[in-house]
Amino acid sequence: MPVTALDVMRPGHEGPERRRAALGGAGDRWQGLRTLTRVRLLVASLALPIGVLFRPEAGEAAWWVLGWALLAVGLLSVLFWLGVRLKRGLGVQTYFQITSDLTLVTWLSARTGGRDSQFVLFFALVVLTGGLVGRLAGGVFA
Repeated sequence: MPVTALDVMRPGHEGPERRRAALGGAGDRWQGLRTLTRVRLLVASLALPIGVLFRPEAGEAAWWVLGWALLAVGLLSVLFWLGVRLKRGLGVQTYFQITSDLTLVTWLSARTGGRDSQFVLFFALVVLTGGLVGRLAGGVFA
C-alpha cells in the first residue's frame, strides 16, 4: 500500500523522517567519527614528516619515530574505519578514538623534545576534537 502525505503526518507512522529524528543526530556523530578518521590521516601525512624530519637535531632516530608514528596512525585508522562501518558502540568508539589520539600525541611529544616539542600543540587539537565529536564540554576527558 503506498504511503500518502497524510500517512506521514499521522502520529503512529514510522517513516524514514521520524526514524531519523528518533536517532537524535546519531547519524551525524557517526559522520563525525568518519571525518575524524580522514582528518587524522591527512594531518599525520602532512604534519608528521615536517615536524619530525625538519627539526634541527633530526637524525636516524627521527626516521624511526616517523615510521612508527605513521604505522600506528595507519593501523588505528583502519581499525576506526571498520568500527564506524559496523556502527556499534558510538560512545565507546568516540572515547577510544580520543584516547588513542591523546596517547599518540603524548608519545610523539615525549620522543621529540618533551615540553619543547612542536607536537605539544596537538593536545589542543585533541581537546577540540573531544568537544566537537565527543560532545565533551570543556575537554573533560582530555
